[in-house]
Amino acid sequence: MSWNRDYSQENNEQGSAHQLRMRSLLEAEENRKEAFLRPLEFLVEDICESELKVSLIKAINHFKYKDASEEAKACLNIQLKCRQLGGYNLVSWLQKIIDCFSDIIIDHIQRNLNELIINTHPTIGYELSADRAAFTHLEFVHAQNDFRSKIGTYFNAIYEDLNNSKHRLKRGDDNKIRKQKINFFFLKDRDIEYAKSALLNLQQEFASEIAECQI
Repeated sequence: MSWNRDYSQENNEQGSAHQLRMRSLLEAEENRKEAFLRPLEFLVEDICESELKVSLIKAINHFKYKDASEEAKACLNIQLKCRQLGGYNLVSWLQKIIDCFSDIIIDHIQRNLNELIINTHPTIGYELSADRAAFTHLEFVHAQNDFRSKIGTYFNAIYEDLNNSKHRLKRGDDNKIRKQKINFFFLKDRDIEYAKSALLNLQQEFASEIAECQI
């Protein structure tokens, strides 16, 4: 057997692997550039796993659209593709999702529907924060409207999971305070599905609103 080992095949394999890695990095960078050119649209399409059904720039007030786009960038900075979220950064991502869409919904209720948003829960009676009030308004005041009630219901469910994840210290029956264990990977899958349902219905709501304005 010759001591002079032939490295040509090994070098070719290493070269191919390097090319694949470089191609993957370039594609990821191109995806990132595309995402940040249209962050709100990219975020909605990523969550919904489908192309937009309505023009967001037409459906949303100009200033609210700009603010929401900045919040969407914050979501993308946490994780470009939501289904690749790790459990450790779910809470930050959910907070940004609430920040991104609550202001849009508040504006839609006040400006397009011309309604005063409720400030207390209609069945339990406690006071609501501004973002929670908007979700609850759609869920209860518009309970008979399929799109609006679902938008409110699913965003409220996300808000509830976010709240429970942020406030994990609980007092038990023995009066001792303990940190509650949370399965963040289970919550991630559930809350992404909640967000998908909420945003698909929000698009339907916007499409209906635009169609009425054009009649």
